[in-house]
Amino acid sequence: MQNSVNVVSQSKDEERDTKPLKIAGFAAAAIGANLLAVKSLTAYLAAATPELLLVAAGAGTLFIATLTLQAFFVKSSLLLRGLVLAEILAPLAFFTERLFPSPSVPLLVAALLFFLFAATGSVRGLRHAATGISVRFFDIAHAVIPKAITGALLFMTVVTYLTYVSWGTIGETMGKKFVSQFLSSSEPLVRLYAPRFSAGQSVGTLFEDVVRAELEKGRGATLENIATTEGSPEVVFRDLPVPVRDALVAQATERLRRSIEPAVGPLDPQETVRDAAYRILERRISSLSPSQYAAFSVGAFVLVFFSLKGFFSLFHWLIALIAYLVFKFLMALGFARVGVATQTREFVLLS
Repeated sequence: MQNSVNVVSQSKDEERDTKPLKIAGFAAAAIGANLLAVKSLTAYLAAATPELLLVAAGAGTLFIATLTLQAFFVKSSLLLRGLVLAEILAPLAFFTERLFPSPSVPLLVAALLFFLFAATGSVRGLRHAATGISVRFFDIAHAVIPKAITGALLFMTVVTYLTYVSWGTIGETMGKKFVSQFLSSSEPLVRLYAPRFSAGQSVGTLFEDVVRAELEKGRGATLENIATTEGSPEVVFRDLPVPVRDALVAQATERLRRSIEPAVGPLDPQETVRDAAYRILERRISSLSPSQYAAFSVGAFVLVFFSLKGFFSLFHWLIALIAYLVFKFLMALGFARVGVATQTREFVLLS
């Protein structure tokens, strides 16, 4: 037999959804942010323009902040789930050719997972807001944001995978853009070993920089010893005459190139680092069998997903802060207000 507990509220306000226009407007804002995020992402995948990726990240941040605020302003869990579903399904309008006449099952599964994660987080936040004694904003936001980010990253990763693997391939121009962006982001680390490193420099210059930097850290008495990095304490490299230093660098550079070529294939010293990296990657991928390529593709994108998830976990606080500032702004404008029931429990109502 179940116990029936009747709670009599003596507050003049009732916790239910009484402002449909405000709720609809809020949902429209969420849909707009998500549309912009997905549209910018697909445009970035087509053009590899970094500015588009920044727009996608910014719009995605606003979308998740809006999801967080909905947990405060919407009182019905059923209505909240319906709003989240509409907000997540809306961007599928950009993929109509992939849904009709033959629907892309991975795309639909990705959208479903996005909805499940976002709805789970939103309803959890709603329950925190409904059962808490006071309105504890960041506790409620913490219930929403991680789930929403996980769903968004899953959807983004699947769309990227489908764009480049299932629906098409990365062309040479696009591939070189991605390789160049990766190398550019790695410059601070590589410059610890090659101070002048850039994606546009030649392979030969890169090897010379690496060799010269290493030789300047060590000692060597003979050309053979220095070139094989088996230095001896008698002679300091910087004290050698310039012609001798240049000869040492040239010989050590040649040894370095020959030691790397068995693993990556022939290297042209005049080729740019960007082009060489792309060519090596392309050759490795093209040598894979269909099953190996499928496993490599899936594994690579799984790794990308977990890497992004770990990276964005560092910014949960930023999304929560943005949502909090918007929340305070809306409260100051009279968009919503805090009501107090006789149980001394605070709750948020649209005004």
